Amino acid sequence: MGRRDQWAQGPQNPVEMTFMYHGTNGQLYFLKKNDANETEKVFLPHDAFSFYPITAYMTVKGYNMDTEQQVWSNRRGLNDHAAPLKVRLGQEVFAEGAWKDIKNQVAGIKGKYTEVVIAWGVMNETGNGKLVAIEMNGAAFGAPDPTSQNGRMLDAGWTFFKQEYNMSANDYKVSIDRLLEGRKGAVKFQVPLFKGEVCEDEELKAMLDSQYDVVDEYLKAVIKSAPTQEEEELAANNDFMRGMADEMAGDEESSHNVLGEPQKIPEDDLPF
Repeated sequence: MGRRDQWAQGPQNPVEMTFMYHGTNGQLYFLKKNDANETEKVFLPHDAFSFYPITAYMTVKGYNMDTEQQVWSNRRGLNDHAAPLKVRLGQEVFAEGAWKDIKNQVAGIKGKYTEVVIAWGVMNETGNGKLVAIEMNGAAFGAPDPTSQNGRMLDAGWTFFKQEYNMSANDYKVSIDRLLEGRKGAVKFQVPLFKGEVCEDEELKAMLDSQYDVVDEYLKAVIKSAPTQEEEELAANNDFMRGMADEMAGDEESSHNVLGEPQKIPEDDLPF
């Protein structure tokens, strides 16, 4: 460590905005503060947003409404299946170990396996883009086909997309083509059918490479067992986490109907 490095504040997250997928109504959304300083969800129509995946990691996210605390963990590479996770309820460690060994225990406090896709997000209306994180969990991965007698999964969701598209060979512009209804018991989910368009723009691909270098440097610094200052501050921000509590807890009702024609968002209301 150099003499001046001791004054550094640690790695800075280059992601500018985070989106989540709402499994009940099938839309990506982001959280923001309204004029009353209350956290609210802003939903995007399916045709409003596209993204170019750059890299991804896994973590655990959730919200326990009984204790009104966030469920969270350190980050892990997607292929680090045996690497230990340290899952916290609020600030206290609740479970520790490989995901396969602790997943049932963590599910009991409403923690969900989450794949965080770092991507270059684009608003289709304007072409404006920025570095975003898209949190995939629950119905975003897929759901059982309600017409199947043997629990067969729908041919949709993020897991299906990764099987169908060769992401190790190509860059893709990804969007939600349509929704398919899945069901688990009495609970219905809207599962996204992602479609990918091969990126042929060499300048854009070079930009994605440069963004990867920035993100990779950050992730190498934070993929470890100790929580970062950023994670500890977020864990303490229960007002912010309460804004996504219904989705994290597996809500079954929603006032948003997105199965009809997507509504156009006024340009002034777009997030970027």
